Amino acid sequence: MSSSVGVKVAVRVRPFNEREKNLNAQCCIEMNGPMTSITDLEDTGAKKDFTFDYSFWSHNGFTMKPDGFLVPDSASSPYADQQLVFQTLGKEVLNNAWEGYHCCLFAYGQTGSGKSYSMVGYGPNKGVVPITCEDVFKRIAANTDSAKKFEVVCGMLEIYNECVQDLLTDPKNRPKGGLDIRESKQLGIYVDGLKKRAVNSYPAIEKVVEEGTSNRTVGATLMNATSSRAHTVLMIEFTQLTEFGGKQGRKLSVINLVDLAGSEKAGQTGATGDRLKEGCNINKSLSALGNVISALADVATGKSKKNMIIPYRDSKLTRLLQNALGGSSKTIMICALSPASSNYEETLSTLRYADRAKKIKNTAVINEDPTEKLIRQLKEENEKLKAMLEGKPIPGGGGGGGGGNLNAEEEERMKKEHENEIKAMEAALAEMQKSWEQKLKEAQEAAADGGGVMNAGGGGGGGGGGGGGGVNLNKTPHLTNLNEDDLLTGKLNYVLKDGETKIGKKMSNNNPDVALSGLSIAANHCVIKNSGGKILLTALDGAAETFHNGVNPKKGEEVELKHGDRLVLGSSYNYVFLVCLPGQNKQELFTMSPHDEVCKEVAAKQGELRQQGMSAEDIKKREDFEKKMKDAEAAKKKAEEEAKRALELKEQEFQKKMKEMEEKMNNEEKRRMQQEFEKQKNEAEAKAKAAMEKLEKEKREMERKERERTAADTELKLLDEKLMHVLPLVKEANMIAKEIGKNHALSTKLAVTITAAKKRKTEVVIPVSLNGNRLYDWDVEKLDNRIYIMRDFYEKWCETEDKASFTIDESEDPWWDPVEGGRMIGKAQLVLEALTMQLENEANVKIISNEGKPCGTLSVGVYPVSKDGGEIADEDLVEEPSQLLGTRMDVLIKVNKASGLPANLANDVTVKYNWYLDDAASATDAKDGASPDFAYQKKVTQDPVTQKFIDYLAKETLVFEVYGVDKSAVAAAGKSGGMFGL
Repeated sequence: MSSSVGVKVAVRVRPFNEREKNLNAQCCIEMNGPMTSITDLEDTGAKKDFTFDYSFWSHNGFTMKPDGFLVPDSASSPYADQQLVFQTLGKEVLNNAWEGYHCCLFAYGQTGSGKSYSMVGYGPNKGVVPITCEDVFKRIAANTDSAKKFEVVCGMLEIYNECVQDLLTDPKNRPKGGLDIRESKQLGIYVDGLKKRAVNSYPAIEKVVEEGTSNRTVGATLMNATSSRAHTVLMIEFTQLTEFGGKQGRKLSVINLVDLAGSEKAGQTGATGDRLKEGCNINKSLSALGNVISALADVATGKSKKNMIIPYRDSKLTRLLQNALGGSSKTIMICALSPASSNYEETLSTLRYADRAKKIKNTAVINEDPTEKLIRQLKEENEKLKAMLEGKPIPGGGGGGGGGNLNAEEEERMKKEHENEIKAMEAALAEMQKSWEQKLKEAQEAAADGGGVMNAGGGGGGGGGGGGGGVNLNKTPHLTNLNEDDLLTGKLNYVLKDGETKIGKKMSNNNPDVALSGLSIAANHCVIKNSGGKILLTALDGAAETFHNGVNPKKGEEVELKHGDRLVLGSSYNYVFLVCLPGQNKQELFTMSPHDEVCKEVAAKQGELRQQGMSAEDIKKREDFEKKMKDAEAAKKKAEEEAKRALELKEQEFQKKMKEMEEKMNNEEKRRMQQEFEKQKNEAEAKAKAAMEKLEKEKREMERKERERTAADTELKLLDEKLMHVLPLVKEANMIAKEIGKNHALSTKLAVTITAAKKRKTEVVIPVSLNGNRLYDWDVEKLDNRIYIMRDFYEKWCETEDKASFTIDESEDPWWDPVEGGRMIGKAQLVLEALTMQLENEANVKIISNEGKPCGTLSVGVYPVSKDGGEIADEDLVEEPSQLLGTRMDVLIKVNKASGLPANLANDVTVKYNWYLDDAASATDAKDGASPDFAYQKKVTQDPVTQKFIDYLAKETLVFEVYGVDKSAVAAAGKSGGMFGL
């Protein structure tokens, strides 16, 4: 039985995190039923709408119960808590599993968007995965059919850098290249050699997940890997066995719960346009997943033929998820969204990804077979494979498995494949023929073997010193890890034994107690002594890359470690630890010192940030503003009260006079007196209104200045974050280059850009130089991509015995890019407003570099002309811009000459600009020299003139970009191709 079903898609938006609150972030997401909208609040203000199966609002409208569980704060609150998400998504997964369908639930989104919270959860707020696991056993316990039996088996794996690793295997015992993904008729797509554990209760499956998470942390530490770039899969095989008429029926559902790696940052340039994007295995899997989703969506919507080849084999991730995407599984995708306007591009990218995924169609199949039939089919397929291996005729027909036209190499490859398939088939047969009791016993023994890692928090896997089972960490001084992923924080615990605990890089002649990896980790990095009740740190060869509470201790200097001290090792802040002493509260340290704050502390004290927190001057400015606002509010209130009181007094005085003189005055006199009073009253009101308007204007001006100050402060904080991220990577890249003998050097510079909303924005650029010649500039996204390739490249170099003969092809060199065209010298801007009155504007405008420095002058102009290019006739001139509406306007654009250009870039100089709605840029011919004469002109026409065009002339500037070629850099780049020492 099969049915065509679409991939169901849910999106969920999280609350602001502390960082976003400190940056005064605005929420760019709105939800209304299944509709989700996103608005570009920081630039164009454009709004985009998407519709999904489910839209979960978890941004606000919640309160915390005494047990820590987050729930809606009122009956009308739209807040979606963990239970609602489970009831909507997890329950559907379970219902499908109970019917015998394969199921998949996977979470997608940028790093920090809340994927892990939805999937795993934190503390009492359990996510979909643990609640689903718990519910499986609740349903089994509720079964009253004695003819039905249930078996639950689980495995856990991780895909990092295109390697599949078994998370139930000690990281030190894993095969170097990871596990292989294979496929057979009977077994489908499977991971060869993946360990699976039989579990008979929720605590048992919880223990398996805890062991897998601990091994994941240890593995990340051993590999110096970034956890946010790994995919984690929990596989649950749920089997229902039914006895009927002396025969046993078998219904199998494989539930894949997938926590995808953080989606890479979106950008207009950078990694998204990097020639080596696909060369980086870190990016490969998510990129391949995007390609598969797009291809399946195109097939489902008729854009592509139904028989088109879907690129599942392009990555390990898509191969593993082949059944979930376009296969026989029932699949749900949950996309996690950041609410912050600063993450607009990344969140929009996630929404577009989700929008494509919802178009995919799967053909879900109930997996129901008699057990005997499945065993028979496995045996038959195994016999066929053996026959092919031996070159015998295949049972049931068909030729031999040998030769044909295959060469020796292909024959050997096929032979190896057949051997592997036979092993997998035999293992599957053996597993199926085991009793459930035997499977449980083996699982308990395996869990006991892994218990040392779990009980010690994973320390044992980190290279000794971690403390095995039986160590009471509450009574023992130790280091505990901090990780950017909260789920992996506190999983590694290195016991600080009596005497010395040596920390460093494991080598053939060096075996430290705590073994770490990475270029900036020295063999004898540092040592921690536990003696006489004191814990003392001594920095050794790694002193330059050892940071205690953000400060570098001098080599050989002893520093006493206190409870809660922060210890960071490595140039890229690779290893972050907290010092935990006996009898102290360890859990509160994780709240007081989160990973990003500890890294920020190091960056600030090492002078790598422009600012750290609010300076005394900033605090005083803030206090002054708040005082002025209070004073302004008080003055406004006082003025209102005084005006009201004065009017009341006038009224009372008038009434009193009227009463006194009523009998003496005739009607004419009363009328005159009434008019006089009205006049005085109006004057008093006008005076009070003017005073209040003045106060209101002053208040608005103060608010405007404060908004500008806050925006500038926020930009600085964002800049600090980028610098904190970029500087260690630049340092690491330069260390790798120096180690392997490449003369490339990376540095950092700040570039000023103007957004579409005319806001000034400062970005970090990374100039790449070779022997002092600046070749090209990278953006942060490209650096993020290249550093992973550099690390892989460095590992290969380290493994090569003959270093002198080691070369790399230019096309794969992570330092090399073609020097294409010119490098931007700077921009010059010309105001267009004069054209609204048919006046020319000719000027010598300054050329400003991306770093905000003047770097020459450009002589340009815009001139209104007639249709044939001459002067406009007097009768066609207008007195108001509105008179231009509906007419034709011709404008002559001139680029006359430049002067004072930088000498190193004064080659092949060109000037480019985009007029009004032009997609393609117009450009001058290339000229040489520091003062080139372009003598360029071009006529452009707007017919008819619209209000939008008039607004463009009135408010915009024409931006001229000046480019030049650094010939010495081009020559240097041409010599560098893949070689060392150049």
